[in-house]
Amino acid sequence: KQGCRAAEDGQPAAAPAGHQGGKAKISDLKGMDAIKAIDVMSSRGFAGVDTMTSGETLYGIYYNAGTGQCVQLTNADNRVESADDIGTHPNCR
Repeated sequence: KQGCRAAEDGQPAAAPAGHQGGKAKISDLKGMDAIKAIDVMSSRGFAGVDTMTSGETLYGIYYNAGTGQCVQLTNADNRVESADDIGTHPNCR
């Protein structure tokens, strides 16, 4: 199984697109169209685990089992306002 970790034979495995240093990249999501950002998160191994709204702002929680990252995307006006590794959330497991 190819991933961010070394292959079982001891040889490094190629990192999938969007992975750097064992963690999936999220810094490039700010300002992105919200729908496109969800597609990008999925392509990087994230699954949506929770959503919350406050007024016109949507908060999506995404978990990547391969990297252990728990990320919150904050969306307003159909754009990603911020993408933050929040470390933990009850559904990130």
